[in-house]
Amino acid sequence: MPDSLHILALGATGPSGVPFCHDALARGHTLMIYGRNPQKLPASISQHPKVTLIQGKCSDEAQLERAANCGASVFVSFLGPIAEQQGFPMFTAYKFLIPLLLKYQCTRALILCTPAFDAPEDRNSPFWDQVRAGIQSHIPLSFQEMKTLGNYMSSIPTDDLKWSMFQVPHLTDDEAKPVNEAWVCDENRGVSLSRPSLAVWVLDEIEKGGVGWESSRVE
Repeated sequence: MPDSLHILALGATGPSGVPFCHDALARGHTLMIYGRNPQKLPASISQHPKVTLIQGKCSDEAQLERAANCGASVFVSFLGPIAEQQGFPMFTAYKFLIPLLLKYQCTRALILCTPAFDAPEDRNSPFWDQVRAGIQSHIPLSFQEMKTLGNYMSSIPTDDLKWSMFQVPHLTDDEAKPVNEAWVCDENRGVSLSRPSLAVWVLDEIEKGGVGWESSRVE
């Protein structure tokens, strides 16, 4: 990987995206940030000389294509579940955006998922079955969206796009600590992960270039 990368980021204005942006800029990377409310970003990010902002929604196809054509070689999304959503807004955006990323020669993608999706390498786990049941009960539409997204991304050959989906447990604002990455199994019961830890892990994954479901869940 080159020392400096051009990264297109969705969900960057949220509590997980902001620490990622700070760390990415500290490592010398360039950011194109796409979001509904980029004005939510702190000035240290929005006014940084290596940051470009595009305002748009998941349904704004013209703005999404503009973002895809920004010259980024890496795509990162921290978009998460919406409690009262209608339809599958994130999946619809990804299904439109991913082919454009391929068209405009983006080569790497990392997308946040939830334990709603069963990766092929996951093992039987009564503990995580309960977690999934809780997600399905409280945000059923998001649960189905994440399963649909996981199936869609799994259909994309990693020779075409080096993609990874990362599943996370409950996110906190605690300080950054070393991350344990693992497949779902009953031995791995970590129920929380700090957002600063997630930011460092995602950047490390970008820079080392792993692909597929090799890092299904981080905790």
